Order: sequence, then C-alpha cells, then structure tokens
Amino acid sequence: MKKYNFIFLSFLFFIGFFFLLIQNKFFDGEKPSRSFLTIEGTFLSVQIADEPKEMELGLGKRSMLAENEGMLFLFDTYSYPLFWMKDMQFPIDIIWIRDDMIVGFLENVPAFSNENELPRYTPPLPINRVLEVRAGFVKKHHLASQMKVFYNFVD
Repeated sequence: MKKYNFIFLSFLFFIGFFFLLIQNKFFDGEKPSRSFLTIEGTFLSVQIADEPKEMELGLGKRSMLAENEGMLFLFDTYSYPLFWMKDMQFPIDIIWIRDDMIVGFLENVPAFSNENELPRYTPPLPINRVLEVRAGFVKKHHLASQMKVFYNFVD
C-alpha cells in the first residue's frame, strides 16, 4: 500500500511541477518580469516588455488576458512606436502613456489573422510607455487623457 501512495504522490508532484513550468514559462530559463500599476484606483498586474524580442511578440499567441492584467511596454526615449496585432487571439485596448500620464488610447482593437493586411497603430504624440489590456477596459474604468498612472516596478 505504501508503494502505491509513494507512486501516486510522486505523480501528483510531477504534474504540479510541470504545471508551474508551463505557467511561469521557465522553459526558456526565466520567469516573465511582472510589476503593478494603478490608474484612478484600478489595480493592474502587468508583464513588462522592454526587450526587442518581448516587444515584437507582445501579447501575440496568448489565448486570453485576465480582467486586471496587461502588458506594459517601456521605451528608452519618447517616440511614435508602431504597434500591430500579429498573432493576436483576442481584441485589446491600447493605452498611450507619456511618463505617468495617459495621452490617448485605442479601444477594441481587433485581432487580425491575415499578416498581409495588418494595420499599424501609433500614438497621437511621442510616448515612452504603452499599456495593452483586455478590450473594454478603457470604457469599463472610464479612462481619459490626462489621467495619472502610478507604477510599482518589481525586479
């Protein structure tokens, strides 16, 4: 009987460990950087994209995004970065941020499957941060230009 308990517990441990590997994306050797931000009292957990490879992929190939979850793109200088919806599975809201101030946004940007017809999106003025969230977030939380964004970056 003890032998079967050991095998069963070992199996559960293996399944749990495998789930953690998938969930935390340890396959490539590192856990995604996560931080937090607040906009008008709304708390968000965000994955940081500050490397070219992360920025290019963005939220592409993901099947979903939780309600108060997003991806925050950090740029070294103010610019007009180009965004697309390559490999996206769901629509999003794109929020353009300059330092700690929302300067504009696009709502319900649709996912596109035809790579030859990918629309490109740019901010209304030079920015250094972009927040991608689930479609409907801007409307649900009544976001507007000039709202402040408060960051809590975690290493």
